[in-house]
Amino acid sequence: MHCQAQFHTTMIASFISDRRFTVCLLLTLLLSLSPAGLIAAEGAGDDDTDACKKNLANLYKAIKAYRADNKDLPPWLSDLVPRYLKDPNALVCPVVKRTGEVKNFGIEDPKISNSYTYEFADTPIPQVIQGGSNHTMKEWKRRQMGLIGSKVPMVRCHHHNPVLNLSFDGRIYESDGGWEAALKDEVDPGDLTPQRLFAADAIKGISSRVQSEIPVRDPKTPANLIDLTKYYNAALTESWHRNSPSEPVASDLSWLPRGIQKFGDVEFDTRGLIQLSSRTLSHPRFASSAKNIKVDQKANRLHFLMGTGWSAPEGSPVASFIIHMANGQQQQFNLLYGTHITDWVSQDMDPRDTKTSMLAWSGRSPATDSQSLLHIFKTQWTNPSPEENITSVDFLGSNGDPAPFLIAITAERP
Repeated sequence: MHCQAQFHTTMIASFISDRRFTVCLLLTLLLSLSPAGLIAAEGAGDDDTDACKKNLANLYKAIKAYRADNKDLPPWLSDLVPRYLKDPNALVCPVVKRTGEVKNFGIEDPKISNSYTYEFADTPIPQVIQGGSNHTMKEWKRRQMGLIGSKVPMVRCHHHNPVLNLSFDGRIYESDGGWEAALKDEVDPGDLTPQRLFAADAIKGISSRVQSEIPVRDPKTPANLIDLTKYYNAALTESWHRNSPSEPVASDLSWLPRGIQKFGDVEFDTRGLIQLSSRTLSHPRFASSAKNIKVDQKANRLHFLMGTGWSAPEGSPVASFIIHMANGQQQQFNLLYGTHITDWVSQDMDPRDTKTSMLAWSGRSPATDSQSLLHIFKTQWTNPSPEENITSVDFLGSNGDPAPFLIAITAERP
């Protein structure tokens, strides 16, 4: 290699008196142009990492001073300059200075370009970060802190592998891109997502709208037509079988008669429905069960008006009812796919167990231009102890593919 370098330098030796300097210079240039040299130039070395950590430490001091004066975090890191951060160069990772490549995942400072991802920025969560949200990064991170405290990263640098993080309490540590996975022994990483953390707000808004769309119970309704008002989580007039607004419009039960109606020779109070979650319907608004539905009366039978979305193999569990008696005993009534109930848009309409279950209503949905024929079923449970008062009923999903929903319960009086 020394001889080869000597050969290349002979033609320019006349321009530089020191031949040894020429050889070393050309060797350096050749090495920098080789693949190995390019890789070394692009990677973040120890010096870059140390310099970046110093930047993060300076940012923490500046943020701490800003908080002391303003009693809040800065909206952007640029708001630290120049009062709290004299040198704006501290906003640029050494790797970025060398490569020019910036990774900020859509969180772009509107005042000063910088290379650090400010996790508490006063900007909506970008779509590329866990699906995005109309809530701000700051709102999201504060809710994460409610679960795991000051371990939440405040500033991150994605130009290193592993990623460098500056936590809310000033600690600088390394992690994978998804830092939440490192805390899986303390908290389910899914609980730290925007969808989970803001689910309660979304459900509250939906619940308020649903209640406004559900007719008021007629005060003349007989007590044996069980009042499900406070348990309803969906309206008959909405397309509720969607996990997100981006999914196609689903069917609804707008054409199902409402109020005191007779289905299968049994009167029901039909005004809304209780939808349970399943593997195919996992929206946070739907729980896996509805418990303690008040009955408080004697009954020979309980009649359930219901349906289910999505299908399953014949005989698969769909839902169950736990009937609680005044004497402390309880009875369990299990509903099986095909035996008691089928998909409400299935062509296979008739349940197999005709002694307890029947097709109670068929209709169509204006939401889908009447393309789908819908089916609602009535199934009944016979009380082995009719002399005992039934205090309450629990409605439980099986957590399979079918997503059962309950429209009404009627207690058949002795």
